[in-house]
Amino acid sequence: MNGATVSAIGVAMAQQKLIAAGFGVAVPLVQEPWDLLVYRRRRVWRVEVKSTSSKRSVDCRRGHDKRLRYSPQHVDAVVGVHVVTGQMVWVPTRWIHSLTNLYFSQFTEFDSPDMLFKAKRPKAR
Repeated sequence: MNGATVSAIGVAMAQQKLIAAGFGVAVPLVQEPWDLLVYRRRRVWRVEVKSTSSKRSVDCRRGHDKRLRYSPQHVDAVVGVHVVTGQMVWVPTRWIHSLTNLYFSQFTEFDSPDMLFKAKRPKAR
């Protein structure tokens, strides 16, 4: 699979999971630094979906040169999606803005989109 295909599958998988969990989901009509606008209970999140088909982590950097990190000013949460295994992690950006990679094993308790609204910061490992 090429990168665009993996990305499109990852976004579709995240949308399906969000809708099944009772969230409202909107997709931007113009280029934005986030992939999905997610809402529930008068709360709105800008969510960036990062997808992979082969690695144990997803890259948490943005831009063509991958020098920029996601920040809470641009994106509220990042969801990592493994399109082959279906594994997902949902993490608020404020917790990962200094990371370059989001490892699926690092955030195993963040496997539900509900974690965006009630999660506590994970303990350092």
